[in-house]
Amino acid sequence: FADQIGLRRHEHPTLDEVLAVRADRMGQVRAVLAALTDADMATMSLQSPAPDAPEERFPWHECLRVVMHEEVEHHRYLMRDLALLEGALSGG
Repeated sequence: FADQIGLRRHEHPTLDEVLAVRADRMGQVRAVLAALTDADMATMSLQSPAPDAPEERFPWHECLRVVMHEEVEHHRYLMRDLALLEGALSGG
């Protein structure tokens, strides 16, 4: 499945490469959010292309809520881990 969705598990990108992809994805998300209407938010998602995914569909507003929540949680873990690394490097 990873190959089907473009994941390259054996590559080791540089930080600059990762940040460039991240910036591109953030731009894509901003463009989608800017174009959304109230009517769009009331529609249902497409079924997931992932193998063995449930056939369940969800309102788009719920999908976006999950994505935004995940973004906040990833940021929280990043900040926690950076603080731990900084403490380890400073001998604390």
